[in-house]
Amino acid sequence: MRFASRIGSGLFALGAFGSAFLLGASARAQGSPTGECPECVIVTQPTTTVETPCLTVITSYVPARYEGFAAGDVALNNASGNGTITPDQTSPSMGNLIAEAVIQNLGGPTAAHDYFHAKELFDPSGQDFSETFPAGTLPSSHQTGESNECSSVISPYFLDQYPPGAGVYYEDAEPGVVVRGIATPGCIPPANSYHLASIIYDSIPGGSCEKELVDYCGVPVTYNAPGAPGDRTTYTTQEALNAVSALWSEVYGLCISTESISWLDSVACDGLTAQLACQRASWQVVNASFYLARPLQTDAGWDSNGPGTDFDFPGVAPTPLSGPYPPVNFYKTTGTVLLGASKTIWESMPNGNLCPGACNSGNCQTVPTMGAWSCPNSAYEPPAFVLNIPENINNAAARLGKTVTTVGLNSGIAAGYYSYTDVYHPGATCIDMQGGTSTCLANGECYNPPKAGGGPAVVK
Repeated sequence: MRFASRIGSGLFALGAFGSAFLLGASARAQGSPTGECPECVIVTQPTTTVETPCLTVITSYVPARYEGFAAGDVALNNASGNGTITPDQTSPSMGNLIAEAVIQNLGGPTAAHDYFHAKELFDPSGQDFSETFPAGTLPSSHQTGESNECSSVISPYFLDQYPPGAGVYYEDAEPGVVVRGIATPGCIPPANSYHLASIIYDSIPGGSCEKELVDYCGVPVTYNAPGAPGDRTTYTTQEALNAVSALWSEVYGLCISTESISWLDSVACDGLTAQLACQRASWQVVNASFYLARPLQTDAGWDSNGPGTDFDFPGVAPTPLSGPYPPVNFYKTTGTVLLGASKTIWESMPNGNLCPGACNSGNCQTVPTMGAWSCPNSAYEPPAFVLNIPENINNAAARLGKTVTTVGLNSGIAAGYYSYTDVYHPGATCIDMQGGTSTCLANGECYNPPKAGGGPAVVK
């Protein structure tokens, strides 16, 4: 079982990997008193663990929680975020932003709400959730040791198999709605990374937030084909064109607006400008979402299936920027579940060839134009398509008559907070007020030996 704590953009392992939060004797509010003996008494700071000879103060964050809900309820979170609910909320990671961009731009045209994430309440605590999500910064191919580092600038492996993926997480409740009693209580999804292509392709088990809950946690979404009755909205060709254009532009903006594109390691490639690197990165995200790896990547070119990354290999992917590199399963070239075409860096025909009229150099325009494509009848222009997005769960709830409750701060959600724990070290050696060696008392104070002509003193 994977059980972890996801707080802000951090990830702390629990369960088999050990507790992320140490328990102590007493919890207290922020603002420990200072004293005349800085070696013996400390001032606590949020999200830190500070230790002195006599006392250790451990600062822990207690996530925001849903109140009055049960295991098996499902939360659909709004894209607006939860900065007022989560004191330690950090900026969304690149993985969060890319997944949100895919869901919002593909499913945004006709979706009634701005839901970008779905997660099941694992238990009644309101802080433990069954879900999958991407987090952290995508490494470059140069960093991971993958081939064609100046072309596939984003690591194709991690773009298709984004960690941490599926598991049970101890984290913040977030605004949106909660659908009561629509999932299997206590669901533990199998360990696997996050797959962008599963938002479109039913052939990938789990992989994205809505599909993970449908495939493994009993959420009864009716997966209808385009144009048929069911819980999935049918999108038109024009909506597909608009979605790809918007997705490409948003990813390009995320890439080019960073203070430094060092994560792309463009300096390792002669003549690779930030603009061209980000154009290629944007097409990688679009193709990883819209195309499966085969037949797009089955030719003998640099984007072919050698080495791997075209297939899903269940299990937890290594953490980006920490290895192991090359990534696990990088050299495997066979499998049963195809993932997205994450190596393809241009506007592509279904066979992987460059679209007529498009180009892949710094001397021409590679930006998609809304509604006007270089290669008509490509896979970017399906006659109609459906998506696996959180809105489907809301549609299923309406069909089944499930109760849907809007939640926000102080209305179904209790805010997160910090707790502070003192751990004393009686008998440890400390420095007294006279600069001599003394002994820590059971209450965390440093004993000061008797002064000449007077009684004993205790350092406060």
